[in-house]
Amino acid sequence: MLVTARLGHYSGAIKPLAARWYQEDPDLAQWMGFERPPDEETIGRYLDAIRGNQSHTLLPIQTKSGEIVGYTHLAWEYQGLVNVGLVVPDQKGYAYSGMVLSLDHAFLRMGAHKIMAEVREHHATVFEGLMRIEGVLREHRFIGGKWINAVALGLLREEYDTNPLLSETRR
Repeated sequence: MLVTARLGHYSGAIKPLAARWYQEDPDLAQWMGFERPPDEETIGRYLDAIRGNQSHTLLPIQTKSGEIVGYTHLAWEYQGLVNVGLVVPDQKGYAYSGMVLSLDHAFLRMGAHKIMAEVREHHATVFEGLMRIEGVLREHRFIGGKWINAVALGLLREEYDTNPLLSETRR
């Protein structure tokens, strides 16, 4: 699949967009740990707290023309492990592109040994071929009044280096 986006530089412009995304999709807000969709002030404090933590990187995902379509949150955990979180509300392939760009950033700029991500069970197929399924986290999140499963995805540096789907982005 073609990478149709790029990572941008963080700016406050993402705050009202993120607030709108969470307002429009309460399940997304719950997945991210909010009891209810946050307003712009709350999401601003949340994003600022991430940005203020030296072990975290927050980057907007942008179309080639510069429109912000989501963001990636990369958290350096320990000993080369980086957790990736994506917020990409539309279904136009930007989640796939955002993950490819996140993997590139984590391995090539942050020096990660392994990358992990937790996704909704029905989203795991979006990242097929990019990351391996490491397990199902049963009844992992309470969303929309019911317990749902999550899927743990992982990718090692050596797998990244030899993955033909990812090598195209490094040309």
